[in-house]
Amino acid sequence: MRPNKSKVPLENAALELFVQKGVAETSVRDIAAKANIAEGTLYRHYPSKEAFARHLYQNAAAKISSDISAINADSGDLESCVSTLVIYFCTLFDEEKTTFSYVLLTPAPTLKLLEVGGVHPARQLADIMGERLKKRNQTDRLPALIAAEVLGAITGVAHQIQLGVLRDNMSAYADDLMLAVFRILKP
Repeated sequence: MRPNKSKVPLENAALELFVQKGVAETSVRDIAAKANIAEGTLYRHYPSKEAFARHLYQNAAAKISSDISAINADSGDLESCVSTLVIYFCTLFDEEKTTFSYVLLTPAPTLKLLEVGGVHPARQLADIMGERLKKRNQTDRLPALIAAEVLGAITGVAHQIQLGVLRDNMSAYADDLMLAVFRILKP
């Protein structure tokens, strides 16, 4: 079986366009033109643009989820885990901005359109927060809210960089982000 040379450019072009324009606003023609391939190529691999977008999202989210799980398993206390997660997300943004944006900055209506269900790092972070807060006997705090606040701090910086308000790589703000996250974690 020969390797399919059109699939990688197709995926890269689609990811960029989905992040720039949104899934609904991106046409198969747009993707094909950006990937420099025939329009029908997408349909050789996927039954629809939405199925393709879902596949890309699920693959990217699965990779991020695997990384988060490894960080959680390798970290001692809550602060160590969260510090490592902040560095991870900063590095991900700096090195794979499109993937970061597609998984973490995609609006909720698009996620519903893609029918991704519970596949999102926010749910995983809420579970991690829940188990780690339980170990600290801080069961009065809402893990999903804490996870949302932590991700909000991280994605807020990403938005500011994308808007040009902040000018450096996201890693340059890792220490400040950690301080903000530690304030969120304080009981």
